[in-house]
Amino acid sequence: MAKIKKITPLLFLFSGLIAAFYFDFDKYVDFQFLQTHQGIVKGFITDMPVQAALLYMSLYAVSTAFSLPFGTIMTISGGWLFGVLIGGILTVIGATIGACTLFLAARYAFREAMVARAGARLQQFEAGFKRHSTSYLLAMRLIPVFPFFLVNFLPALIGVRLRTYALTTLVGIMPGTFVYAGLGNGLSYVLSADEPLNTSVIFSPSVFLPLCGLGFLSLLPVIWNKIKG
Repeated sequence: MAKIKKITPLLFLFSGLIAAFYFDFDKYVDFQFLQTHQGIVKGFITDMPVQAALLYMSLYAVSTAFSLPFGTIMTISGGWLFGVLIGGILTVIGATIGACTLFLAARYAFREAMVARAGARLQQFEAGFKRHSTSYLLAMRLIPVFPFFLVNFLPALIGVRLRTYALTTLVGIMPGTFVYAGLGNGLSYVLSADEPLNTSVIFSPSVFLPLCGLGFLSLLPVIWNKIKG
């Protein structure tokens, strides 16, 4: 019974992931939906900007906690809806809250079992990791070779402090977040038009420069491997 109680938070988050796929939630977070309903969405943001911002941030936090694979499209949408600065800030805060929620659930569910099983070996590993935990976690956030879900989950099992985890998440996801938000902001005039998306938009500065930023981010794993070598 105690074991079931321990894993209840994770079961709740996992059930959210299943429910999102069952109810086809992804249809509400694509460009076609935004383009079709842009009048309603933009009107809501104009009439109730604070409520709209809090709603977007909350949805992003829930999406991250449930590990839904919609992060990229939601970040781009945030840039389109709120602009690069506000959209990026709301995304960073929402993602950090969601990641910390998953972190706490994983630590509550599995931390004691990990310590009991690994014992001295885990303590030795943790001692080495903690000496440079901030640097390690920042690298894991900044370099896109590490899956976002694993970076949210694994640190909870090796004794990383919540404060360190939250700070490195907040800082580490900023570059990629603002690049994607910039891309969304650059695509805003296309979504505002009645024409479908086409490749000509790529060559406008508002879209091309964020794409260059994405290209740089994609090279970070190569740079990381060179440094390790």
